[in-house]
Amino acid sequence: MTETSRTTPHPNTEGPPAASDTQPEEDPVLSVLVEALAAGMSYSEAGAAVGITARTVSRRLEDPGFERRVVQRKAKLAEEAAARIRSVAAARVTGVLKAQAVLQELLDDEDPKVRLAAARELHSTHAIVTAVALEERIARLEEDATRRLPQPDGFQL
Repeated sequence: MTETSRTTPHPNTEGPPAASDTQPEEDPVLSVLVEALAAGMSYSEAGAAVGITARTVSRRLEDPGFERRVVQRKAKLAEEAAARIRSVAAARVTGVLKAQAVLQELLDDEDPKVRLAAARELHSTHAIVTAVALEERIARLEEDATRRLPQPDGFQL
């Protein structure tokens, strides 16, 4: 038997899976470390969460692949936070719009005291609408800043 016939699998058998077909199992310690660093923990705090030293955390971050994971997770967390802020702001706007509709109706009430109270409340809702608009602008700015994070090579925790 020749050397090639020993190492070449029979055409009717699959042989070992190709490297692209297998995926390495995720190390749960590294996953927790990524989460801790992305959440803003210090090297000491993140290391303590998984039972390693701050120096070991620092060495891990010297690996560009690991650092990239931390940067990507941090960006994802920022996106999720911005989405939550937008959701809360949208709910507040909806509530304010409903309240304004009720107050608009009360402006036509026969009782002048009711009309005056409605007018005052309508005026004060303007401050709420302005605050919500500012929150939305801040959320958009934070989202833009997240997208402009430096590439992993220049990233410093």
